[in-house]
Amino acid sequence: MFNAPSIGRPKVLITTSPFSFFRFAEKHQNSLPLKRIFSIMRKQNVASLVEETIHPNDEFSQEIQALEKKLSSELTNNNIIRLTFFNIDIKKFGIENVHNRHCLGSVIFRVSRFANGKKVKNVYEAVIRQRRLINNYVHCFAKYQIKCLNKNFNIKASYFCQQNSITNVCAHASLKMISHCFKKLNVKPFNYEEINKIITKEFKNSKPEEGLTVEQIAKILKTTDLEIKGHCYEKKKVPPYEFQQLIYSAVESGFPALLAFKTLGNEGHIVPVIG
Repeated sequence: MFNAPSIGRPKVLITTSPFSFFRFAEKHQNSLPLKRIFSIMRKQNVASLVEETIHPNDEFSQEIQALEKKLSSELTNNNIIRLTFFNIDIKKFGIENVHNRHCLGSVIFRVSRFANGKKVKNVYEAVIRQRRLINNYVHCFAKYQIKCLNKNFNIKASYFCQQNSITNVCAHASLKMISHCFKKLNVKPFNYEEINKIITKEFKNSKPEEGLTVEQIAKILKTTDLEIKGHCYEKKKVPPYEFQQLIYSAVESGFPALLAFKTLGNEGHIVPVIG
């Protein structure tokens, strides 16, 4: 939804001192992922941002339908905010004088409320400009077009999304994130509900919203027709530290990796590695 049309009047904010991202975060549900993105923007010398309310796209609407079915409750209110960041004061220079190099990224933050009182809030998706900080380099990125104040900006960026923990979980978000790195190979990024349809069709009695198995994740990845390589340390009895070597070689080649593990509470978790 980075190039979706906006609704109503946008807000242009100057983010240099004394502006506080902590106070700004309080107006957006104190979202921890959003705070982390604000921190990254600070490191990239953000000078201003634009806050716009936008229309949902078809993919978002599909997720809402799935949430209504899962929660057995109708949507009562939907607030979708797009935050776009710049390294110059766009009030001073004017949006017509802002170029691609000035755009640092964009975030889609949503708060959806349902009739039963349930509230779903998350960073639905975000793109952050390709950057090189000290000892920190993101290898996996794609090209994105961002609309802001009715002007289009094109940037190379890495993609992030946050699970809603009801109809999609960490495996869905991880698959979606790495699929955006395949855009340069003409592979269509994954859609949450498309993932669920494939899983429920191929694996009887499965409940993808409760988590995906390694076999199910592999099935989704194979739909890309790309060569997929996997390693299981439990079966091969390989020293656990060696996973870093495999991930390093993949990421250095410009391809993402998925790392699945168990937490101290013996719960499964999976994260994407892109840098």
